[in-house]
Amino acid sequence: MLWTGNLSVAGTLSPAPTGTAGSLSVSGDLTLQSSAITIADLGGTGQGSTYDSITATGAVAVAGALQLHFISGFENLIVNSDSFTLFSGASLTGTFIGLPDDSRITLPNELGSVKINYTDTSVVLSDWQPYIREITWDPGTSASGTHILGQTNTRAGRHYFRIFSEDTDIGAWRTRLTVTSGEAHLYLLNGSIPQTTDAYSFKSDQNGSDGLVLRPDQYSAGQDWYLMVDATAGAQWSIFSGRAFVQDLGTLAWTDTNSNGQYDIGETALPSGASALTLPAEGIHFFKTSVPTGTPAWSLWLNGSSLDIAVRKEFVPFHDSSSYFDRKQPGQMLVVAPYLAGISSTYFLSVVGTPGASVTLDSRIQQVQDIAFNTTTSSTAVSAAPYRVYRVQVPVEQIAWDVAVTPTAGDANVCVRRDNAPAEYDNDAFSEVSGTTADSITLVPDFLTDATWFITVYGTSPYTFTLRNGPPTITPLAFTDTKLNDQTTRAGWRFYTMTNVPSQLGSLGWELNLANQVPGTEIAIRRNAVPSRWQSRTNGSTGIGGDSRVEASGTGGFLQRPGHQADIWYVGVYTPDQPLGAFTLTSAPMTAITKAFNGSTQTFTNQEPGRFKYVRIDVPAG
Repeated sequence: MLWTGNLSVAGTLSPAPTGTAGSLSVSGDLTLQSSAITIADLGGTGQGSTYDSITATGAVAVAGALQLHFISGFENLIVNSDSFTLFSGASLTGTFIGLPDDSRITLPNELGSVKINYTDTSVVLSDWQPYIREITWDPGTSASGTHILGQTNTRAGRHYFRIFSEDTDIGAWRTRLTVTSGEAHLYLLNGSIPQTTDAYSFKSDQNGSDGLVLRPDQYSAGQDWYLMVDATAGAQWSIFSGRAFVQDLGTLAWTDTNSNGQYDIGETALPSGASALTLPAEGIHFFKTSVPTGTPAWSLWLNGSSLDIAVRKEFVPFHDSSSYFDRKQPGQMLVVAPYLAGISSTYFLSVVGTPGASVTLDSRIQQVQDIAFNTTTSSTAVSAAPYRVYRVQVPVEQIAWDVAVTPTAGDANVCVRRDNAPAEYDNDAFSEVSGTTADSITLVPDFLTDATWFITVYGTSPYTFTLRNGPPTITPLAFTDTKLNDQTTRAGWRFYTMTNVPSQLGSLGWELNLANQVPGTEIAIRRNAVPSRWQSRTNGSTGIGGDSRVEASGTGGFLQRPGHQADIWYVGVYTPDQPLGAFTLTSAPMTAITKAFNGSTQTFTNQEPGRFKYVRIDVPAG
């Protein structure tokens, strides 16, 4: 709008209708009387893009009152670097009522403030600062928060808070934005104000309530953190921030039959978990529990859920950094020595999942059942907590100990350990073949000793199994012989022994061959002892190690021993990860093809790598 001539205003001056931004150009002097009210709208679709401005070719005399308004959602766009020149002229004198130079204008509706500066030729607004509320550090004694700060304004856009971070005894800082209607998102920035939704150290912008839990490496005590809530118009919400909440499950319960204050194998373990709870907006829930002295193993199970469980000593565990958990598994876990201390100790655990997911935690001392060596347990159905642990006294002078689990429903796996209960990732040996295949482990001296051994059967509930432990089946084998495997559904070892020493004399060597075997099937032999190898995991690691007691072996479907020494020999056929199948094992002396000393040739076709072929040539005298 253009005004020609001098302009003196005693009433309201607005360059454009209220709610829109525009400009006024005065060709001459502009004088504001003490009764004047100047209304300025700041707005637009971008930061500082559109605002009311008044220019004069002559002198500008400022007086009266100034009113500022944000329009077109500008309260959610303005940033500290924005600058607005409201008045400009050939010269400028005076100030608005109550607004001396370098003072601040407080905007209505908790929109913050801007600074006003008067120059010789202009009035400039700049240095927007948001309205910031202080948050008191929450003690973390309640799941829903204690020092909760409710909203004071339902306007759309940005709302700001400040908190000074503190150390926590558990190593976790939680912030929760609870949204009861509408929508709002949460942004955290260390050391400065997050002026836009693109400026943050951490954010949570999921539907509904939002939450964050920070690890100790993500913040430090005494830092100045700013929190921004970006809300829709009319949204209802509240916020709190501080120490994370940890649900105390108490001491794992049992019936202390002998009243000695510690758990003894054979005493009844009792459930010690948590009934159904809903994961909070942070997507993680913390627990702590005490494990009594004497506990052989601690069972954790999420009642069929596959959400991750993590465990840690001294501080709460986080799942996204291996530095902040000691053990982590989906849906279930058996915690055993040496990580499980032999004395009363406190452990923290956590469950991670989508906010709103239902979690039921079964936590208890794992009971141990004593069984005799060389026995088969009756069919055992597992419908709930997924671990079954057994204790066996292996007697002296055993040439091999075979442990086999046959699932009749679901999938059952097995692991063993000397002196302590084993688990999936803490064992001396394990077998995890999927499906209804029988899992088996065979240990042999000198690794196998007479001692107390533990067996753990595990899987995903529900499943049903039978357990057999004792000497393995060892079938007699002649030097020249053929055997058809009669344990086709078993994964692991099938053994044979050759004890007729005189039959082995006078041969070029000994040859073992397989037919109809699973590719990669191993043939192994050992003199005067059962051969074996086994897989193992230790220290909670998913990495697979192992050990073996084998004198010679091959996986190409044959094993040849030129210059074979006659003795008692044991033969093993092995597939660790699938059923052995209906293989045929052939044992025979190695023989030679006889050729005359007459310049004849012998052609060999399709020769297998590594296989020997002997040719005998009788060279005449002279």
